[in-house]
Amino acid sequence: METLLTATRPLDAMIVEGWGYVVENTTPRVRAGLMPIAASIGWFWVLNVPLMLFNFYPKSSPLERFKIQKGVHVPWATVADMLALVLFNHATSLCMQLFASDLAREAGLADDDMNNVPTFLELVACMFACAVLYDTFFYFAHCLMHTKWMYYKFHAVHHKAKTSIGIVSSYFHPVDYWATTLCVIVPPALVHRHVLVSIVWMTIIMTETIIAHSGYRVPYVADGTDHDFHHLYSNHANKNFRFANMGSFFLIWDRIFGTLKTEADVTEVITRQQRKKDAWAPRGCRHADGEGSGPDTNHALHQTTRVSRKGTENR
Repeated sequence: METLLTATRPLDAMIVEGWGYVVENTTPRVRAGLMPIAASIGWFWVLNVPLMLFNFYPKSSPLERFKIQKGVHVPWATVADMLALVLFNHATSLCMQLFASDLAREAGLADDDMNNVPTFLELVACMFACAVLYDTFFYFAHCLMHTKWMYYKFHAVHHKAKTSIGIVSSYFHPVDYWATTLCVIVPPALVHRHVLVSIVWMTIIMTETIIAHSGYRVPYVADGTDHDFHHLYSNHANKNFRFANMGSFFLIWDRIFGTLKTEADVTEVITRQQRKKDAWAPRGCRHADGEGSGPDTNHALHQTTRVSRKGTENR
């Protein structure tokens, strides 16, 4: 442990020096109110401008071969509609962050100066704790949004995107957006009182959610498979996958409650539905092997797949 502490001391010095520069050149309101949300929103656009260009010009995209839904892209008109709501949500989050930071500072609940500046190891530990807490808060809030009234009243807006693209990470009904935002801003407030923890966390969580909505699976770098599945199949109308891949980061609660799903689960459901259909079919119409195999059944399976995916569309 002593060796690890010694090895990270240069990083600790860099953190103190860097934050000291920030303190000398900014006001408390800028540090506590503006910087966390600016880091989040700024990083959102840094990542999403290229992703939008890759979506519009797939032949020039270096990531096209990693697309999860091969050859499927979001049209200009849909992206424009999304951007209007995304910009509105970002504007409201900026205003609310300034208001909340003023309250926290006046109540003495947060530090934005040189007091309690976290070390490198503290930052690492805090990020892990924030990820676990966020995974917990987001899972249960997300499940709540998939109940019938909440889904059709609020969350259906987010699920208009069946083909995911990075900007969908902020494309929510405003009520839904703020429910998710609370899941984001509470964890750093619980684990450490210094605003630097919130700034680093906001950058990390924005990276995670954009990757989840990117629509790409880049080996060893970024994988949006689980959440892409969620957008393609999971909604209130689809009883087989009403709650599927609801968490984030480690998918802890999905593993505990059995809501972690893959394409193999879709195949299993389709096969089960087909066997049930065959069981009710007239004896002379069944296939010789009794399992409903053969060209006719393959066609039926294709139709079932199409209906299953069609069932994920909003009412």
